[in-house]
Amino acid sequence: MILFSCAHATERMTDHLEGALPWPKKLAMRGHLLMCRACRAFLRSLGALPRLAREAFEEPLPESAVGCASLDAALGRIRSGEGRGPRFHPEAPHWDLLREGSLDLPLRLLMETHLGACAECRAAHPMAAAHAPVEASPGVPPVPGGVLSQLPDPKTWTWYRRLLGGARSARLWEDAATGAGLWLTFVPSGCRFPDHRHTGDEAAVLLTGWVEDGPELNGPGDFVRHGSGTHHAPVATGTDGCWILARVGPGGLRFSGWRRIFG
Repeated sequence: MILFSCAHATERMTDHLEGALPWPKKLAMRGHLLMCRACRAFLRSLGALPRLAREAFEEPLPESAVGCASLDAALGRIRSGEGRGPRFHPEAPHWDLLREGSLDLPLRLLMETHLGACAECRAAHPMAAAHAPVEASPGVPPVPGGVLSQLPDPKTWTWYRRLLGGARSARLWEDAATGAGLWLTFVPSGCRFPDHRHTGDEAAVLLTGWVEDGPELNGPGDFVRHGSGTHHAPVATGTDGCWILARVGPGGLRFSGWRRIFG
């Protein structure tokens, strides 16, 4: 049986909070926490940090702390997301392949979705910007209309909910040549997507909302990649949850813990 010291426990506390510990170490962590008041206090403090940081950021500062109206106005614009474009963009090879027309459909649709949200990339890649989608269609998940028009009717999508911890996901397309699939996922606010490991490459664009993924905070329009072997459990932090459009390569992903039984 594994026994944790305080040093072992504190080193693995973040993994414990994210549900990323394998079962033997998870049991060892729970056993140690039952016996150690100091580590329980450390865990409570660590778990409260994201909430405290959000409260400090979202609550208006007192006048004495702000000191000037211009700073207060700037903080207000930051809190509302005004002026923040996507921070994460496709890499150079993606743009070359897009111009050549040699991307598979799932990845091309992700690029088009990012272009629709990112003025910086449209300006930097004017030839590729011709692919930018039009506005989203009403009454359906927030997939841009120009992308949606290239996919099967939303009424035919099959949604998967079981084992996803409150999230839901639908496969919109599968490329017969590459085996890559295009998936649309909704993660409710505060929900952590089940801990999983990628066995193939994944690329994704956030359509709405915010996602904490380790040290990164991803927002609308961000183009993010997860290589084979990536192990994580992202959590939705926006007030209305988040929608994610993702190209999942051959091999897909494998859940951790008891979910691995179901593949």
